[in-house]
Amino acid sequence: MKFREEDVMEKRKKKKKKKKKIRRRKRRRRRKRRRRKEKEEEEKEEEEGKEEEEEKEEEGGGGRRKGGGG
Repeated sequence: MKFREEDVMEKRKKKKKKKKKIRRRKRRRRRKRRRRKEKEEEEKEEEEGKEEEEEKEEEGGGGRRKGGGG
């Protein structure tokens, strides 16, 4: 059975389009995943920073109260 050139070209075109679509979808998913990871990391860093600051405050105890001999 012989195929017409136009049909072959059209089929190839559709296949290419489908592959392109899939590739685009994969790229979007990757980007979303990466963004989500970065956000989580930033939040963790912020929380850790806050915890460190709180610990410093507890250890320091507020310098004004302790040494007021003026």
